Amino acid sequence: MILRIRLAIPTYDNPATIAEVTLRALRETPFPVLVVDDGSEAPVEGILRSAAAAGLAELLSAFATGRLVVSRFAKNHGKGAAIQHAFRESVALGFTHLVTVDGDGQHHPAEAMRLAEVAKKHPWDLVIGARKFESATVPGLSKFGRRFSNLWVGYQTGAIVSDSQSGFRIYPLFLVQNLRFFTRKYDFEIEVLIRMIWAGSTVRELEIEVFYPKPEERVSHF
Repeated sequence: MILRIRLAIPTYDNPATIAEVTLRALRETPFPVLVVDDGSEAPVEGILRSAAAAGLAELLSAFATGRLVVSRFAKNHGKGAAIQHAFRESVALGFTHLVTVDGDGQHHPAEAMRLAEVAKKHPWDLVIGARKFESATVPGLSKFGRRFSNLWVGYQTGAIVSDSQSGFRIYPLFLVQNLRFFTRKYDFEIEVLIRMIWAGSTVRELEIEVFYPKPEERVSHF
């Protein structure tokens, strides 16, 4: 099966990191990039075009060729709503798979290539980048949330998932486009995981490196 992969970056008020994350996604992967601006106070397209004018010409080139697209919500709807928008837009354009990468700089876009290799071998499955939680700067809330979420997913599905809260994923669009969802915020990533398992998809995980800044430098809407 030939995969047509798109990379989506859902973002809300990440003005300090979104240009770098977008640029790295363009440099480190061959995929078209969709940035979904979930009603950020400072419009993301303006941030990216300002960064291009300041010397990051690759961003301007990507806009010109259509490889980089920004969709903006007039107001904040939630991460789940942003991802579902990316699903619909990508299906309409004929993509088969969607990679999601957070806009806060936590993820390394280059790791999407490793996840894509797994997706090529298992195109019907959900591929998750399971985060290494070894750094001293990893928030305690993230560690607790992951454990609690993993238990809940196991209770609902019987499946063992080591990082059910990771936002670094590759979704098979031909499966998710036929599912119905009820959540729109961070809880969507748990709902879609559970519904995909119920629909017969296998969850495959690949350990990834992540970056957590010091608490005083961190931006989170979780």
